[in-house]
Amino acid sequence: VSGAGCRIPEDASTSDSALTILEECLTLSKKRGRDNFVLYDSNIDTRKLHQENISLAGKVIQAIQNDGIVPAYQPVIHKSDSSKSFMECLARIKDSDGSFVPAYKFIPVAENIGFIKNIDMKLFENSLKVLSKNNHLKLSINISGHTLYNVTQHSSFYKILDDYKDISNRLCLELTETIPLQDIENLDKVLADIKKFGYKIALDDFGAGYNSFANLNHFDFDVVKVDGAYVRDIAKNQKNQIFVQTLTDLSKKLNLEIVAEMISEQPDLEFIKSLDIDYYQGYYFSQPLIDFDAAMKITYQDYLSSDDKNRKAI
Repeated sequence: VSGAGCRIPEDASTSDSALTILEECLTLSKKRGRDNFVLYDSNIDTRKLHQENISLAGKVIQAIQNDGIVPAYQPVIHKSDSSKSFMECLARIKDSDGSFVPAYKFIPVAENIGFIKNIDMKLFENSLKVLSKNNHLKLSINISGHTLYNVTQHSSFYKILDDYKDISNRLCLELTETIPLQDIENLDKVLADIKKFGYKIALDDFGAGYNSFANLNHFDFDVVKVDGAYVRDIAKNQKNQIFVQTLTDLSKKLNLEIVAEMISEQPDLEFIKSLDIDYYQGYYFSQPLIDFDAAMKITYQDYLSSDDKNRKAI
């Protein structure tokens, strides 16, 4: 969860200037990673942040134009049956120096400038092609509420769903909760249409977004993913333990599969294993890998028998 704040009227005398300051501070907060709050002060160079946003926007547009949206794959490990494991496909931008820009840096910018649909659809179509070539592979991909709100205007989306319906049971769409799910009736219809073709729907980052429990109650999800902020250091944080235990119990009663994200330490994994959680995901197993073949080789059992955590990752 990222946040930003400023003092009125000390930092901003008008609503427009306050929003500008907050946007820049929120960008800085997100760049620092999850669970950060940035309060504006005079030492923050908002001009520099603004220039960074412009630079990122340029990279997003260039990547879309030059086929520079690259998939990275992170294994999601089933607690006991490796045949049920799958991989999450995450977007990366290949930079001019050959490095890769992670999603948390450019996705907010892509949403702000109206290009998130291009990225979502690129990843969606790419994943379907990968699935068609790998008969035993299962994938999940993120798709923004911004994109789903507008798919009814694009018949091509439903044509793609129909063209690949034979492999639909191997793809799960993770609905990101980074924006308020306001147009519930329209979104409910879109999700129902997607499920008619056989695709699964997951609620991503549960606990980080807007009205999480209300959304879980209203929409027909198949999977819920616990936001990593509640998983990180869970072995030492009693409040996080209560939250995850409660969500696990609720998910089971609703016949939902549950994924624990951002597992990075052995004690946290051991606590998660004590709960009735179906899937494990995080840097403890692997970072997202550009190398598809390397990601395909990672299983829960293989990892436990290896001390090698120095995998090539992005």
